[in-house]
Amino acid sequence: MSGSRFRPAIRAFAALAVSVAVAAGAEPPRVQIPEGPELQTETPGLWAEHPAAALVTVAVVGLQAFMISGLILARIRQKRAEKELRLSEARFAGIFRSSPAAMGIVRQTDGRIVDVNPEWESVTGISRNDAIGRTPVEAGLLIDGDAEGRLRRFLEAGKPLENYEHVLRAADGGNRWLSLSTELLTLHDEACFIVVAKDVTEFRESEKARQQLAHTSRLAMLGEMTASIAHEINQPLGAILSNTDAAEMLLARPDPPLDEVKQILTDIRRDDRRASEVIKKVRSLVGLREIQQRPLDLNEVIREAVKLITHEVQRRGVTIIHDLDDNLPLIQGDPVQVEQVLINLMLNAMDAMKGVPMIRRTLTLRSWQKDANSVATSVEDHGHGIPSDDLGRIFDSFFTTKQNGMGLGLALARSIVELHSGSLFAENNASTGATFYLILPINVSSPHEGNGLGNTRRSSDR
Repeated sequence: MSGSRFRPAIRAFAALAVSVAVAAGAEPPRVQIPEGPELQTETPGLWAEHPAAALVTVAVVGLQAFMISGLILARIRQKRAEKELRLSEARFAGIFRSSPAAMGIVRQTDGRIVDVNPEWESVTGISRNDAIGRTPVEAGLLIDGDAEGRLRRFLEAGKPLENYEHVLRAADGGNRWLSLSTELLTLHDEACFIVVAKDVTEFRESEKARQQLAHTSRLAMLGEMTASIAHEINQPLGAILSNTDAAEMLLARPDPPLDEVKQILTDIRRDDRRASEVIKKVRSLVGLREIQQRPLDLNEVIREAVKLITHEVQRRGVTIIHDLDDNLPLIQGDPVQVEQVLINLMLNAMDAMKGVPMIRRTLTLRSWQKDANSVATSVEDHGHGIPSDDLGRIFDSFFTTKQNGMGLGLALARSIVELHSGSLFAENNASTGATFYLILPINVSSPHEGNGLGNTRRSSDR
């Protein structure tokens, strides 16, 4: 703009300044306005004219920059996580394919097999192509009972298995035993069971052979007890016969005493049950059967074993002393096999006291709780003891100190005890004779409860 347009206004402003100074009694200012200058005005900036809007704009831009930076960082992290996931999956796939254990992947939602490794193909005899996309039932892995229902309940339960033994019908028509363990994991956003299978057919076959040997040993042991068993049966049968004759005589009277006849019938029933129990016990010892572990009262098993050898104890002139703890917790075991071990130990103890003066022929049976997890029983004799050189070998197969012994009794007894997760050992007494100690675990609940497969069998520790 031209300065001439503003010059009159400037002069008026200068005159006003002089007047104010004179009125105030001050020296008037000297005002000189040069000729020809140009005065220019500057239009206010956006920041000065709209400061609030400018601040909001800056904040929005900064926030957008921050958000963009965050998205970039998140994307970088995502890519890093995806890379780690791919590496992890690659490592898992490598381990899965090369694992020496048979492994399979089963989807939880429909029970279909997602993948199997080469060892699985070798163990099951089912190729990878035939297995993938089918359920274990469709692939022939589950065939017994309500296979479909058991598989469905297992998938719904979602609980892991540990050493669950299962029979597999092999391609050649034979049976193979598999020990299965499972774990539920998330793979590719799907819940899947990782199944690890171990072929335990050889172990089961050796276990079957051991059961056959135990059966043979029981038969041999019963052979030694023939006289005692016959006595245990003949005694109640003889009592039944005598009571029957007495009842007939009473009933022949014109006015039979019915109260006495009723008492005789009660005695006959009691003796009949006694003979029946002996026969049942002998049948259980003679029968060939698998181990059937259940909660047991150890003291009751000891008393039942003593009943079977009572006549043999009397024939040999042996006195049995019971020192049993009446407050024992229940143990976990097979009643027939635990009884077999105890009878074997008691017969051996009586053999060891052969030739010992009758006053010293005492056999002491003790029971007590060893610790929080186990119960112990001991069979103590007063024989000649075990030679120190033989003490470490008496449980070896085919080792015997008897003239006509086979050397299998104690070896088999220890094998049975170890199958029960227990221990069996012997020590010489301080004075005379020896003591055999039997340690068995206290009863615990089943580890497979509620896995949806119903009754299961857990593999022994191998």
